Parts: sequence; structure tokens; C-alpha cells
Amino acid sequence: MNKTLKGMLAAVLAIALALALFLGAGILRDWREIQSMTRELAESRARWEDTAARKEALQAELKQVTEALKEAKLTLEESTARETELQAEIQTLEQEIQALQPPEKDGE
Repeated sequence: MNKTLKGMLAAVLAIALALALFLGAGILRDWREIQSMTRELAESRARWEDTAARKEALQAELKQVTEALKEAKLTLEESTARETELQAEIQTLEQEIQALQPPEKDGE
């Protein structure tokens, strides 16, 4: 091997080594970024799952409250209807009581 060939091979080797270091640094940077994104994704997924669980709990609670409200409205409607019936019954009974009482005399 002559000196020129050795010099060229040394230069090519130096360039290859520099290129390998440069590409290796890029790969390392990309690997770190992937690791960071993987952590962020895991955190985001955990937050999403927590939000979904809270949403489901709130939906279940909303369903219970809605059912209780419907039941309360129905009870109120029934009570209002029963009140009207009882008022009419009380009025009838008061009239019957007055009809059964002897008439008042002026002198007494």
C-alpha cells in the first residue's frame, strides 16, 4: 500500500467515524424523544382513563338523580290530585255536618 492510498483510507475512515458519531447522536436524540413521548402518552392515557371513569360515575349519578326527580314529580302529581279529592270530601262533610246541626234559635 502506498502513502496516498493509506492517506485516503485514513480520511475515509475519519469521515466514516465522524458520520457514525453524528448519526449515533441523532439516533440517541430520537430515542430520548421517543422515550419522552412514550411517558407523555402514558400520562395522557392515565388522565383520559381517569376522566372516563369520573364521567361514568357522574352519568350513573345523573341517572339516579333523574329517576328520583321523576319519582318525586309523580308523587307530587298524585299528592296534588289526592289533595283536590280530600278538599272536596272535606267540603262535603262540612256541608253534611251543617245539615245535621239543629237550626239556631234567636233566643238562645
